[in-house]
Amino acid sequence: MDRARPLLSVRLCTSRLAPSLRLASAFLITAGFLRPLCAAEYEVQGEVSCTSYKRPGPPIRFTNQFSVVVRDCNSLIRIRQTVDPAVESLEYGTDSRNSYLMFRYATNLLDIIEIEPGTWTRRKVHLDTPRKHLNDATLFVNTGPVPEYEFGLIVPVWLAYASSCYHKRLNIKEGRAEPLFPLGVPRAYHVTTKSDWRLSLNLPNVPVFRRDYADGKAYTEFNNSLVVHSAPKEEVRGAILSVYEVRSWTNFDNLTLPLAFEIRRYGPRRRDADTNEPDPEFVYEGQGLGFQITSGTTNFSPVILPNTRVIDYRDLAATHGPIVLLYTNAAGRSLGIEQLKGLPSYSMRTATGDRLMARSNARRAIIYAILIGFLIFPIMLLLKFKSSGRNTTTSTINN
Repeated sequence: MDRARPLLSVRLCTSRLAPSLRLASAFLITAGFLRPLCAAEYEVQGEVSCTSYKRPGPPIRFTNQFSVVVRDCNSLIRIRQTVDPAVESLEYGTDSRNSYLMFRYATNLLDIIEIEPGTWTRRKVHLDTPRKHLNDATLFVNTGPVPEYEFGLIVPVWLAYASSCYHKRLNIKEGRAEPLFPLGVPRAYHVTTKSDWRLSLNLPNVPVFRRDYADGKAYTEFNNSLVVHSAPKEEVRGAILSVYEVRSWTNFDNLTLPLAFEIRRYGPRRRDADTNEPDPEFVYEGQGLGFQITSGTTNFSPVILPNTRVIDYRDLAATHGPIVLLYTNAAGRSLGIEQLKGLPSYSMRTATGDRLMARSNARRAIIYAILIGFLIFPIMLLLKFKSSGRNTTTSTINN
């Protein structure tokens, strides 16, 4: 286990240099005087776990195995699910502009997990007849690189090994970032909260620590729109929501990466609570077990197989809600993510969204007109009554 140490050597990327300098820089790199700035494509395999202290009784802990491949701002995370036998695997990928999350379901399922109501304990149930999902996979597509909340413990893995590009693009003086855990609405709304962080000085510049804070706001979703409220007065503004820390580091091939990391997640802090630091509701722990430089040929876009349910949040405002469709193909032909919008079913969902939004706007206009009428009518009556009174008074004086 190696502690991270700053690398003092200069690093360059020959592909970004002028042609006249490439040969000289290549010679210097070969001679060992310089090392390239462009991070190689690397892969980490390990395990990530979650321990829940939120409910009464003994803590509940589960562990998933992961692999993550990173090249520059692209990343691909695969989770081998161990909690729900119905889910064969989870896959997350991003090209820094868009991201996706794909569930692949097990076929001919004989063992399932049921949760006891009240105690929330899990128990395995063996079925006499195999069970299968109606669709073979579910694909969520979103804008931005941050993974959807809480599925498969992907967020801790992304933060530890694949979030460098995202944090470099943030304004550290502004100190806001998308929270690691949900604040009441899906990731598609890209809500941000107060946050501070520090990146390693060594490539690939992953976070050393990060803290997210409550900022006095609460969020809900209504009619596919984000609604922002003030948080309840009894909740402490500025309370820590989560803390991420790297416990130990490893160096390999001029890269410095977490060997072990931890996230402590806290619930809302109340003003009448004990002033001491509260105990976390959840603790996430990760460990890298294998590190390697890969060939650099990884495809970071999803392959959409037939019988996949697609939920597309990329144009949430323009389409007035997510596009939801089931991709089928009798010939078994797979589909690329950019081919989705060419599907007739996709266009139909967009048109339906437009119609629904038009109806919603028409209803809203009618409601507003009625409300304005209720407000204006009493005022008009009052003005008319006062005018009638003045006329009566004038007539009496003249007489």
